[in-house]
Amino acid sequence: LYSREEEDAVSLRLETTQGMEEIAPADLYYREYQSRKLRFVTKQGEYMVRGRISEYLGKLAPYGFAAPHKSFVVNLLHVKAIRGYDIVMMNGDRIPLSQKRSVQFRGELGKYQTDRL
Repeated sequence: LYSREEEDAVSLRLETTQGMEEIAPADLYYREYQSRKLRFVTKQGEYMVRGRISEYLGKLAPYGFAAPHKSFVVNLLHVKAIRGYDIVMMNGDRIPLSQKRSVQFRGELGKYQTDRL
């Protein structure tokens, strides 16, 4: 498990449509795949990145990210609640939770929250 200092020291380098950006994993709410681009929603705003959906899950997984749906990877740190098949994020966005992944995702979220205590 990472300490707060370690989480803050790490950054993701993203080749966005606007140029190179560095984002701390803790600042990333979620990543969405839409129209062959990846949309990164962060505390600083949104970034569009060309790439495959599978490309970033491996990079993000060690920092507490999980995939509730084939088009999304969410930061478990910023999950506020799960209502039915909707994940409510701290920034108010709602992410779909697929029925197929519901049990696994809820398990990952529970383990993540327990590990942080």
